[in-house]
Amino acid sequence: MIFALGSLIESKSDNSPYFNPQNLKSTAQAEQSIMTDSTSTPLIRLQAMLLSAMFALHAENTWRIAHISGVIMKFASLHRFHRLSRDAHDPANSMAIRVWSCAYVLDRAVSTALGTPVSLPDMYISSPLCEAIPEPESPVPWLSDCDSREEMAEPDLRTFAHICRVRSLQSFFMHMVEKEALEDSVPLELEMHMLNRLREWEDAEVIARHSVPNSDGYRSPVWLQHIGHLTRLSICFVNKANVFSSVADTALRAGCEACTSFRSLQKKKQIAQPWLVILSQFRAAVTLWYIRHLSLDVNHWDI
Repeated sequence: MIFALGSLIESKSDNSPYFNPQNLKSTAQAEQSIMTDSTSTPLIRLQAMLLSAMFALHAENTWRIAHISGVIMKFASLHRFHRLSRDAHDPANSMAIRVWSCAYVLDRAVSTALGTPVSLPDMYISSPLCEAIPEPESPVPWLSDCDSREEMAEPDLRTFAHICRVRSLQSFFMHMVEKEALEDSVPLELEMHMLNRLREWEDAEVIARHSVPNSDGYRSPVWLQHIGHLTRLSICFVNKANVFSSVADTALRAGCEACTSFRSLQKKKQIAQPWLVILSQFRAAVTLWYIRHLSLDVNHWDI
């Protein structure tokens, strides 16, 4: 599955030929056989299912992403991954929390992008999410020919831990929307509260502490900023009633910033955009068009 994922991402590069072997693809999508493999532990099976989900995230099949994220959460809850307690002295416990955090983040990302309820509400979850802690040094023989004086970034999960926080924030918002059946409008107090929390998350100093400056890929500050723009857009519900409100102004700015950061990442060709991000980016463009259309329509009738 790792080879299948690598070949899929590489095939999206402009500098590499299209390569998508069917045998690797079928292996990466065989989560049913992974679930029923009694020779492996639930932790290993959940890790394999998450690799399969990564393959789906870089394909262009919305239904499959929604399906596999739900299957992963069902499997994780069946094996009590949502009821873990932190034990700093147990490496297996730390790994289980990390794997659970990946499943949680995936489910919340799917819920936010597609506007669907989460698979397992937070009220049933007691497991902690991943936290950034110093990682033990691991041998990296492939760097033996590098200049020893060159400063190497220490491996850590600070960026992922920061992503966990924003997904938890999104989970709370989606819960409130579904709980109160808020389909067309969201109370201004709730939106302002969520935007204030998000503003703290995407503060420049906070992002700098949880990213690697001048880096490429998913640990770069630009990627975290892009997630912040898309999250802000998902919080702001724009309709005819509030098109001239501060909520619409926030959505307009978030849409413009999301398009700008998306284009920046696209031009650098450093990140293979997951399908969920493409869907969210499409929503940003539609929101910009919708606000402009409503504004012109209202102004026309006023005249």
